[in-house]
Order: sequence, then structure tokens, then C-alpha cells
Amino acid sequence: MLKLGRRGMAVGAACLVMGLLSAVPAQSAYTIDLEWRPLDQTVYVLDPVEIGIFGVYVPDPDDPDPPDVGEIAAAQTIITWDTTYLQLTGSYDDFWTSSGFIPGDSFGFNEADPPADGDGMWTGMLLGDTMDITQEGTLLTTITFQALAETPETLVSILPSLQLPPNPMGYTKVMSGTYNVVGEVGGPAAVEIIPEPASFCLLALGALVLRRRR
Repeated sequence: MLKLGRRGMAVGAACLVMGLLSAVPAQSAYTIDLEWRPLDQTVYVLDPVEIGIFGVYVPDPDDPDPPDVGEIAAAQTIITWDTTYLQLTGSYDDFWTSSGFIPGDSFGFNEADPPADGDGMWTGMLLGDTMDITQEGTLLTTITFQALAETPETLVSILPSLQLPPNPMGYTKVMSGTYNVVGEVGGPAAVEIIPEPASFCLLALGALVLRRRR
């Protein structure tokens, strides 16, 4: 769900976010890579699934004295998932002024909050402040799902860009001032969904009954 800002300015912040991130800005010297953590996990059917999006600071190799950390003020990430196996339930964090899946975005990703059709755009913004991003990685937000059905693997991806016609192209961005500093976008997170423990018990009991009959 879209989080109300600490200063009670969620609506204004959302408008500022969309205005700030809608343009295609120039590129800064350093970059911020994006990646999921953990990349792999196993859950039961109907269990919650939590995957963190981390920003990783990559100093400019040509800078003789690079800063220790990168600084960002806003971010937006396009994510996709298989609705057969996962239901998006939202996101949580405690440092953005405004964050979440803003419904009615201009790119057509968020038809609701949270979106339910397998693609969405998460957005976070700080008003009058910046966040330090380290080389080890800084958590931007945690995306939450509910596991729906058994599968050996289902993937959750961050996409650099995606267009849903007739809407304009949407981009994953990380903003430092007026610069888009997004670098590499990591590979997908894999989730294995296994039957509930009760289902395991029923299967084992059924196998035992068949064995005794034989």
C-alpha cells in the first residue's frame, strides 16, 4: 500500500515523485546498481514472501578521490511477477517520505494499489533529504507477496524499462539530485513454493494406507 509520508504530505509527494521521475535526466558520474536480496527462497503455499530491493553504490573508476557513499533522493523500479504463483501485497520501509505503488501512474503499471496484473512500479521519495547508498548495499524497500500455488520456481524481476501500449515507455530510475544514477539491474529473484505441511502429512498418510492395503 502507498505509505503516507511522515509529514502527512503523501499526495503532494506523489505528484512531485511523478514529476521528478517522468523526465529522462542526464547521467551522473557514479552509479547505483539495483538487486534483489535474497535471490532464492523456499516458502509454503499461502505463506508471505518478502524480497528486498537493495541499491549498491558503484564509484566512478575514473574519479581519483570518489566519495565513500552515493546519495539518492528518489527511486522508481518496474517489477514483474507471475500471478499464477504470487500475489503482490505491497511494500514496507521506514525512511522514505512517500513510498509504494502509486495508483493511476502515467505508464499504466499500477491499475490499483497494490497492482494485481503481474507488473507494477514501486516509487520512493525523500523530501528535502537524501539517503546514503553504500558499496555493500542499502535496502530501498521490501516488496511483499503471498504464495498462491506450488511450483519449483517462479521469478520476480526488476526491468530497466517496459512499455504497456498505448502508454509511454516507463523506466527504472534512481535519482541523485537531477541525475539518473541507475546502473546495472540484477537478475530475477527465484521463489520455490512447496505444499503446506498439512498437505505433506495427508500425502504421507495416503501413501501409508496404500502400502498397507497392498
